[in-house]
Amino acid sequence: MELGNCSESYPGTLPAGDTATLTLNSSCLSETNELTVTVGGDLSADAPAPQVAVVAEHTAASNQTVEYAGDAWSERYNVSKTWASSRSDARLVIPFASEVVSIRDVEFRTDSSSWTGTSNYELDGTTLTVDLGSVDAGETTRVRVNGSRVRVENGSITVTSPTIAGNTLDSEFRIDSWSDSSYIAVGGSASGEFVHHLVSESWTSPSESVVVEAGGQQRIYAPKAPEGGTARARTIPVEVQPENDVRVSVTDPTQPSFEVGPASTSGDAYDVVYHDTVTGDTYRLVSETRDGYVIDEATASSPVTFTDPEDDTELLSIVKANETTGSAGGGGGGGGGAAPAEVRRAGGLTSSPLVVGPLGVALVLGAFVVARRTRIPIWATAPASVVAFVVVLETLAPGTVSDVVRRLGVEVASGIGQVSSALILAGGAVALWGVYRVVKRFTRKDQVALTLRRGPDMDPLFIPGLDVSDLGMKLVQTGGIGAFILVAGRMLRRAKDSRPIFGLRGQFSQ
Repeated sequence: MELGNCSESYPGTLPAGDTATLTLNSSCLSETNELTVTVGGDLSADAPAPQVAVVAEHTAASNQTVEYAGDAWSERYNVSKTWASSRSDARLVIPFASEVVSIRDVEFRTDSSSWTGTSNYELDGTTLTVDLGSVDAGETTRVRVNGSRVRVENGSITVTSPTIAGNTLDSEFRIDSWSDSSYIAVGGSASGEFVHHLVSESWTSPSESVVVEAGGQQRIYAPKAPEGGTARARTIPVEVQPENDVRVSVTDPTQPSFEVGPASTSGDAYDVVYHDTVTGDTYRLVSETRDGYVIDEATASSPVTFTDPEDDTELLSIVKANETTGSAGGGGGGGGGAAPAEVRRAGGLTSSPLVVGPLGVALVLGAFVVARRTRIPIWATAPASVVAFVVVLETLAPGTVSDVVRRLGVEVASGIGQVSSALILAGGAVALWGVYRVVKRFTRKDQVALTLRRGPDMDPLFIPGLDVSDLGMKLVQTGGIGAFILVAGRMLRRAKDSRPIFGLRGQFSQ
């Protein structure tokens, strides 16, 4: 047996049922002590494993009692100690059973004196050290500490109905002081990683939400909560793990359904971890905002993890792959299984392939017919074809195009923020030059238009193509009809074999 630098041993074999006593001197003790017991020695390979029961006792330098009470949001200690000798710098060290984020209060008293609050303490992780100052031999010091696993900023609350430690969070609290900037910071409790929400609020039109940070910390906001109001804090078996932070509002804790949106940053990807699963079953993260569009799907390995590429504000639900996202009756388990159903899409005629497909074909054919019957170039029908294709694809598979465009927009916006103004201007100039070349390639010089106006009440005179209405107005207003005829004749001569169409609307007066 070894204790620090001291050791004692028992020679020979101790028969079963017999006891032996080994004593070490108190000088072997230090501030931190470790007792090591070794049995067996040199044994043959086929010898049974040696074992011995040990009862370790020591004479206490002081008498001490500890009372402990804990719930989901707090831990409380009441320590009483009678000192065997006088000390000038007495300290009390309390190791909390779990992580605490703040100390609500520390009080102490000596012998029969009254309780007095003190700020002479230090919290380092889960260890609290209280400085007690000088104590005399035989003096009894009592210390009571209230450690909190939550922290209230810009306000204060009183827990009126705590949750027993180890149980699912269901704590009632009363608001003593509050403002729109107040919040409850959670994260130290056993279920601190789960998404928190409030229920049974005593005030009207509650609008609570929780901001979840990348490290798992959560801040519960209740902007409409009045002083004296009460509510219960609960969790759902869901974790949200963002790149930076997101704002979450629970709408249905039994589904579960919850709204996710940006907090201080936007465009973040985030993971959703669902714990209430059956290993081997397949689950889906669906968007109720987009009519049941499946964002991600995964098979549970207790738990299951989904990924949403960005934090656009939308209502999400978690469902089994063979269940609908609609309500199936009251909460809780039981009842028959829901009938298998496909993921919901937008309702109405526009969701049917038999309607959307022919509409897209009709749009493309119509564009070609219009192009052939007018002077619109055939190449101009390409945009109509692209639009028809996009509409059909997005209707039959919601999100196929819109998600790509949205993600591309986020990436472009992010990239533009890192590009200098000079490069942006240069890129714009190149784009304009490209547009000019395309227009020049697919148009002819005879495709011009003059819009002439005679006074404010007259209809315009149109020649398809180029719009020079200001010049036409000045010609007419000054009586320059002859000049206009000369310009039109010049245009007709340059057109050669082309057959421009002139349309005259309105009338001229002297």
